[in-house]
Amino acid sequence: MKRRVLRATRSALSAPRDAATSTTVDWAHGASRGRGAPVRYGVARRGLLVLLLLCGAQFLAVLDATIVNVALPSVQRALHFTPQNLQWVASG
Repeated sequence: MKRRVLRATRSALSAPRDAATSTTVDWAHGASRGRGAPVRYGVARRGLLVLLLLCGAQFLAVLDATIVNVALPSVQRALHFTPQNLQWVASG
């Protein structure tokens, strides 16, 4: 997703240019690609770590809800809960 700027028709809607290297900015990666332009791999790596952390948290939430739902009949028998009380256990 690289936008190229024609030298003859620069306008306010055109892609920003890096003055030092005179290259087009790559919108998808947030860094310019050209002579001496740094590529930020740390940003992509950090995004991947955040994604993995969120996936792990979601997995644990689903696992917890599954365990509670499997245990509901045992909880009802052991503690003599009514169906209304079981709703509080499942939702809370």
